[in-house]
Amino acid sequence: TYTLLGYSRDLDWRPMQFVDSVPLVRVCSLCGLIPEATVQLPCAHILCRPCYEGCLQQGGVCALDEQGFTRDDAEWISLSLENFMRRKVHCWNDVNGCDAVVEVSKIADHFSNECVFHATTCSKCSSTVLHRDVVEHVKSGCLTAVVPGPPLPPGAESLTERIKEIAETRKALIEAVAALEEAKAQKTSLEASLKELKELLAQSFAVLATMERRSSEGGSEAGDTIRKRHNSKQRDANGSSEAKQLREGIGEVLRAWKDYQIRCMTQRANDANEKSQSTSKSRHEWFAMSYASLKEVALRDGKADAPSSPGYFFGYRIEPIIRFKTHGKNVRMHFGLQVLRGEHDEQLLWPFHHNVRLWMMVPSGQASGGCPLEINAESVCKRFYDRPADGTRGNGPCFSSSSVDLKALESGGFVENDRLRLRFEVLP
Repeated sequence: TYTLLGYSRDLDWRPMQFVDSVPLVRVCSLCGLIPEATVQLPCAHILCRPCYEGCLQQGGVCALDEQGFTRDDAEWISLSLENFMRRKVHCWNDVNGCDAVVEVSKIADHFSNECVFHATTCSKCSSTVLHRDVVEHVKSGCLTAVVPGPPLPPGAESLTERIKEIAETRKALIEAVAALEEAKAQKTSLEASLKELKELLAQSFAVLATMERRSSEGGSEAGDTIRKRHNSKQRDANGSSEAKQLREGIGEVLRAWKDYQIRCMTQRANDANEKSQSTSKSRHEWFAMSYASLKEVALRDGKADAPSSPGYFFGYRIEPIIRFKTHGKNVRMHFGLQVLRGEHDEQLLWPFHHNVRLWMMVPSGQASGGCPLEINAESVCKRFYDRPADGTRGNGPCFSSSSVDLKALESGGFVENDRLRLRFEVLP
């Protein structure tokens, strides 16, 4: 790939990917551009006019090997502009899928008036999408018609995986913050119950202290029989009232304590149930959205994948996947999965050894009456089910050998509102 300089407003400073190699006599040895004219120094280096003038201003020394020269030593090279303009180059939209090859003189006209592979950035997901496919891309939920882009340089794949890991970690942190906020709210509720309990206990002890004080005061009183009898009756009445208050207070304390214990036990049971469900569930249902768009992509590109969100099954973190794949003129659905790195990997038995299956569901939620698509663990290459290595997301997806024709799904009533309902199961 070279950049032109000094040809025209449409061609200058535009990278050109030539089909055939360009003679080095046309390329500036210093800046790498292809100018309209070149000059050869005594040291054999080729320079464009700006680089040549720059070397003269620095004392007439070649910037590459520091050999001196004069204007008389330099030899300007006369090249055929007509022949150069007939050289073939790839379209500037080559990275977006355009495979057109045209002459240098016609590349600008092709790019502006003929090429249909101009790309833009999706305003919703920031993916690169062909301008002609923007509507389809957005309607599919930003799942289809994404331009793959140029091949990644060495080491970039690991960087991409690292970026994905960072995104997943960020999501996990957000979920953890939400869980902490919920726990904080529960703690506040329990603290309020404890405060209420303490107040009731304090009231009960206050009533008890009052009874004890009045009893001691009554024992020191002296007087005649009538007064003693009167005080005795009064103390009995007061004692009866205060004892009743104490019994009621103690009853409220016991009821509050019982409610508090029930709430704690319920919370512990809910926490244990959530933890059990997060690591030990055996099935998962989801909708494959934008069915028509997925089918269209498969017909155009040969295949289209629709993964579900990952989940934990018997402790293993699994990502179910369906793949629409062309078989001749038909499109069939294959079922697959990917074993991902999870929180419990150190405590699990490896490789993953469970058989899995996929049921197609009718809109009412009933599984299909036919046979599901299955993947037998014994038939899967071991590397797919081994424990994922640190620093990776997973070992890549594996797919079932069996499949189902999309025509059968459509005629069987499994597709409704442009979506397909599926049930993924992990067998014990």
